[in-house]
Amino acid sequence: MSKSLRLFAALGPSDLVGVAHNVAAGQRDVLSETSIAFSFQLFRYLQTRGIEAVTTSSFPEPARFRWGKLVVENVPRRWDGAPGLRHYLGHLAYAFRLALKARRARANLAMLDSGTVPYFMMPIFRLFGVPVAINFHNVRWPAGAPPQGGKARLMRSLDSWGIRHAVKGAIGCSPECQRQFIDSGATAPFHQWRAQFRAAGFDGRSSGRGDAFRILFVGRIEESKGVFDLVQTVSLLRQRLMRPLQVDICGDGPARVRLAEAAGRARVDDIIQMHGRLDRPQILERYRNADVLVVPSKTAIGEGMPMVCAEAALAGLAIVTSRVSSALDVLDGAILEAQPDDPASYADALEALASDPELHLRLSNGGRVQAAQFLDRAYSYPAAVDRLLADLFPSWDPLASYESLFDDDCPPSTRAGTPTAIA
Repeated sequence: MSKSLRLFAALGPSDLVGVAHNVAAGQRDVLSETSIAFSFQLFRYLQTRGIEAVTTSSFPEPARFRWGKLVVENVPRRWDGAPGLRHYLGHLAYAFRLALKARRARANLAMLDSGTVPYFMMPIFRLFGVPVAINFHNVRWPAGAPPQGGKARLMRSLDSWGIRHAVKGAIGCSPECQRQFIDSGATAPFHQWRAQFRAAGFDGRSSGRGDAFRILFVGRIEESKGVFDLVQTVSLLRQRLMRPLQVDICGDGPARVRLAEAAGRARVDDIIQMHGRLDRPQILERYRNADVLVVPSKTAIGEGMPMVCAEAALAGLAIVTSRVSSALDVLDGAILEAQPDDPASYADALEALASDPELHLRLSNGGRVQAAQFLDRAYSYPAAVDRLLADLFPSWDPLASYESLFDDDCPPSTRAGTPTAIA
């Protein structure tokens, strides 16, 4: 006997209800972003397959929106920034709250984004009779830097236990995510996905950029992103290069003022320009004008695969980053590797690019080749979800193609199908 698939999906901290309102009104996606929003992709997939679903985010302003067979909620998480025990009690309460919602929705599966609740709390969903799958946007620990110290190793062991005992399958954004899932001892299926983009805007490079070597940083301005290391790198590089330098820093964050002060102390504030957060046309223009993207993420942060690396590949930019970004596997042939937390190593890599036109061209062309995966809907987030459902529910037939999910010509109102049956 078959029954309709009911899905519970917990996404990240964005205003999910706001996105759903916009998509229901006919907006094709979040136009301020360079990539196609994951929530937009999920909504289109659920509508196309006729899946009854409850989707939630941890956005701090509570709201609820019903759209056909979809219920969309912002469910704030308390005590996120609280220290010690209160932090974990807040997550524990949140895990029980989401598990209860999944149970009330009679969900056949709960798809939880990494970071929704600690992995060792995921067995709570089993107590409510709801199987769990994970969507890894981030790695469990920085690539090449497994946790050290007694507390960190204990948390890693607890999280691995939670994954082994509660998780029926997973999807994720990079090979490193998959490796760390396997490291937990899990034998459940895993499917990779890649962020998806629209080709428009990445279709040309600016000419006549002059003699300056232009370095681009795009991201949140905070210490873990390596922005202070970048100042040291630029200071070293300036002493070595025989050509002018220009550094564009695009983004905002809590360390922006301190970063400007650090640039002044290092006497590189004349070549570092801080643009703040830019909208889509403006940031695409920065990509077109740059020579190299630098992603100096620190080992204190666990990156699944930075979106900016995909954007650089689409723009035909060479990339300098370390293994901490988890991008080396995904963009092989487009990246010159530096050592983590080492400004001198980044300076060496950037000097090599600035001094060797053939190396620069080879990496630029390599990025264009690898960029195809970010335009191929068979590698999309909905495709990974669809294939995972086929693994978990034998009667589930995955779609033959995912192109229609991204088709602008088909309005959302025509996408609601009949519920797809599972065994």
